Amino acid sequence: MSLSAVQGEKVSPTSQQQQQFLLDHLHHTSSLLLLWLGQRFGRVSSRGVSLSFDGMNLTHRHLADIAGTTGETFTKALTRFRQEGALVKEGCDELLRPDCFTGVACGKERRAVFGTTHYAALSPESE
Repeated sequence: MSLSAVQGEKVSPTSQQQQQFLLDHLHHTSSLLLLWLGQRFGRVSSRGVSLSFDGMNLTHRHLADIAGTTGETFTKALTRFRQEGALVKEGCDELLRPDCFTGVACGKERRAVFGTTHYAALSPESE
């Protein structure tokens, strides 16, 4: 029996790669949080899922704590979702557009519930 030597090279990501990883992680975590809130507490309509952060007594700081980030960073993530059309301000509420979250796994089976306009699948009764 012979043993072969394995040589490995330590590869360190660049700061730009680290920053991109963190931004991607924040986007994914924020997406999951919004989708979960939509499933549990949203009001489903043909246009999307209406969420009232005020009605749930949730500030951006509370949401940031849940997502594991700062209030400022979470607010930037919400702004990005608004720019992408995934979140639309409607008076005091936010309209969550699930079709804009294609590929984000959510739910008991971790199935992708977005990428479709069938919003009824988001209602708590469907679980």
